[in-house]
Amino acid sequence: MATDPKLLSFKRLNLADLSFKQAEALAAYIRDTRPDPTQLLYSPMVAGLVITYMRPFVQSDGLGMLPDDFAIFPDQDLTDMHNQIKESRHKLYAHRDLRIAPTLATDDGSLPFEMRISFDDPHVSYTLAPGAIEISPSNMDQIIRLCKHQQAIVTQKLRPLVPILTNGKSYQPGTYTVGVDFP
Repeated sequence: MATDPKLLSFKRLNLADLSFKQAEALAAYIRDTRPDPTQLLYSPMVAGLVITYMRPFVQSDGLGMLPDDFAIFPDQDLTDMHNQIKESRHKLYAHRDLRIAPTLATDDGSLPFEMRISFDDPHVSYTLAPGAIEISPSNMDQIIRLCKHQQAIVTQKLRPLVPILTNGKSYQPGTYTVGVDFP
């Protein structure tokens, strides 16, 4: 069964908006709680942030990706942050590409996937230190700004789409399921 392209766009935009809001909330949490980037929880939190932000930009069977204008920004800072998140997602957080590790920029000067070993007792155990810090806690305000920018684009694209989808139909207060009883 073919899906109405306008309805599919409506779903895609709303799911993208949710991803940007979730990424913004996680960036604010990281900024406000200031986790130590050398501790074990920091990397998975940033992985969640990076993967959540990039979700609308990668293949999504049955839904599709956001249009190219979501990767055009009003200033170089947002462009750079988006590109860093994209590169980090593809090469560090969602996948581990050891071949490109030397090319990734890191805040602490170490290489991604560089392992440091500390022996607690040479005969009993050892600990591997977390890898490089590619996305620093100091980037969280910029990531929040980027997410807000993306949300504004979603709103701009959704505003004219809803009246087209509803074709003048009005809805009583309540909850509707998109594709079932909406539009």
